[in-house]
Amino acid sequence: MKDLALAPRSTFAGVRFVLTDMDETLTYRGRLAARTYGALERLQGTGVKVIPVTAAPAGWCDQMARMWPVDGVIS
Repeated sequence: MKDLALAPRSTFAGVRFVLTDMDETLTYRGRLAARTYGALERLQGTGVKVIPVTAAPAGWCDQMARMWPVDGVIS
C-alpha cells in the first residue's frame, strides 16, 4: 500500500465525491479532530462533495448535515 500523500495531484483531478465511514474513520474515540474538520472544509472548498455514511441515529445525522462541512449524510 502506498501513501496517498505521495501521489501526484493529477491522480485526484477527477474526484467529485468522497463517501466515508464516520465512526473511527473520520472520528477517533468518538471525537472529530480539528485537523479532520479542516480537511473536510478544504475538500468542500475545492468542489469535492463529502458525504459521511454512518449507522448513527437520524438526529445525529441531521446535526452533522447542518453543522459540518459536508454535502449530505447517509444514515
